[in-house]
Amino acid sequence: MDGTMKLDGDVSFSSININGMLQARGGAVGEQAHIDGGMKLDGSAQYETLKVHGLLQVCGRLRARELDIVMAGACRASEIRGERISVRKRLGASRVLAWLSSSLAPCLTAELIEGDDIVLEATKAGVVRGNTIRIGPGCEIDHVEYRVHYEADPGASVGRAGQAP
Repeated sequence: MDGTMKLDGDVSFSSININGMLQARGGAVGEQAHIDGGMKLDGSAQYETLKVHGLLQVCGRLRARELDIVMAGACRASEIRGERISVRKRLGASRVLAWLSSSLAPCLTAELIEGDDIVLEATKAGVVRGNTIRIGPGCEIDHVEYRVHYEADPGASVGRAGQAP
């Protein structure tokens, strides 16, 4: 899909490539999604593989076995769960957007992020829980629970961190 698509309900597909913006008043379910632009959902989303270069805003829960987000602006989801979760900022976009408005700066916001292998950058979260967790620069995390390995960049703020039982 090239351009903008607005839907009143849910979206279901096996594989989709979006170069532009997808907006849905419902949720989304699919095997593979590659988004170069943005996706805004009023509901929840579930994928096997989700790769986003741009914006991602999910009002509900986001589940993906493999999730790779390269942010170009503000991203959010109430909860994020998956096996491999990677969140980074797109190079160059952050300074200009942050200068215009802090609400536009590349940052992922979620109440809970849970997965096996988690790598985060520029993320604000209440709880991050997983096996192997790496908290990168620009993160503000209230609580980290890990099972195998945990590390935090000096440019990150972590309230508490400890091994999960």
